[in-house]
Amino acid sequence: MIKIDDKSQCSGCGTCVIVCPKNCIQFSEDEIGAKYPVVDVESCINCGKCEAVCPIQNSLHNRDIGKAVYAAYSNESNIRFRGSSGGMFETFATKIIEDDGSVFASKFDDYLKLKCVEATTIEEIRCLTKSKYLQSDCASIFPLIKQRIIEGRQVLFCATPCQVSALEKYLGDLANYENVFLLDFFCHGISSQSFFDKCIEYIEERNNIKILEYQFRVKLPRGATPHYYSIKYRKNGVEKKKTALYTKDPYYLGFQKYITLRNSCYHCPFGTGNHCGDITIGDFHDIERYITGINRFDGVSTVIINSEKGQQLWNRITAQLTSYEFNLEKLYKDEIVFAGGTIEPKGREEFLKDIKSMDFSSIVDKWLNSKKEWKKELYYSLPTFVRRYIKRIARI
Repeated sequence: MIKIDDKSQCSGCGTCVIVCPKNCIQFSEDEIGAKYPVVDVESCINCGKCEAVCPIQNSLHNRDIGKAVYAAYSNESNIRFRGSSGGMFETFATKIIEDDGSVFASKFDDYLKLKCVEATTIEEIRCLTKSKYLQSDCASIFPLIKQRIIEGRQVLFCATPCQVSALEKYLGDLANYENVFLLDFFCHGISSQSFFDKCIEYIEERNNIKILEYQFRVKLPRGATPHYYSIKYRKNGVEKKKTALYTKDPYYLGFQKYITLRNSCYHCPFGTGNHCGDITIGDFHDIERYITGINRFDGVSTVIINSEKGQQLWNRITAQLTSYEFNLEKLYKDEIVFAGGTIEPKGREEFLKDIKSMDFSSIVDKWLNSKKEWKKELYYSLPTFVRRYIKRIARI
């Protein structure tokens, strides 16, 4: 029987819920909306299935930090632009779709709920690009993924390391089939759907608007950071669009301050490697330290090959990429990859106490107020050469 006495021992993946033969596990939410399983003890038959699929409480695979690593980006500017980094997800996903496969990844639905969905067309793939910095409902689609694998279709599943680990445990031996590709990414943590909903509601009420779409990691020409966001909204019957620095949005600001993450993210067992994905992708933020003439804000991905299947999939797309191979041990030593889990910020305990006792508007004013981020906004407003100088001095 799954039992969570320590919040750091639950990633909220939800796999325990879907494997329970008695349907006796439900989720409850804490003060920031993070979900944790609660078992109806009287109905539980102690079959152990819930414990077997837990990606945190089970012992991890004895895997190293990978077999090979590349900096890469798509040669197609549109694909690169649509992605948060170098367009790697869309490139991998497109190859699977071209071979009549299914891709599973997350997107916002019409109500701004983040859910893992199946894509079988190129058009559907394009709706799955970009980072989404909140926890997706993934486990509910695991049975469909299993069905597609058994049908013999190629399957690509892209999610956080803990969600990929959960799927691997759910699938068992099926995860090793040649038609199954698991893709995870560098993850600094996730916040809850519930907290995101509260932030959306706060913005809507404050500005008398209805938010229709939300997008993280918007790329701007000559942008100073990867972290801009955009919203499409309706006001007085007219649809408009707004793009701004992350500090202007309470949810995005809270995420970037790492103060709204679930507890397990500060104790992540995947922060130093040990990923279950056949391939791990993410930003290559410091590419300028190694290769001159590349603008990282155009999008450059790190691609780590973790398995033979991952190598095979990589080989199928290399002709569509510009890529540079690196020494993985050096990048590990330089803390470019797998530099450890996210450190819990000072003040988080006070933040959690305030969440329980203060109205949400007061929470935003105290903790998620863009006016208090004037130093960051000033830095991002500086010319590029000045920011580079400051960054170089800070590194020294």
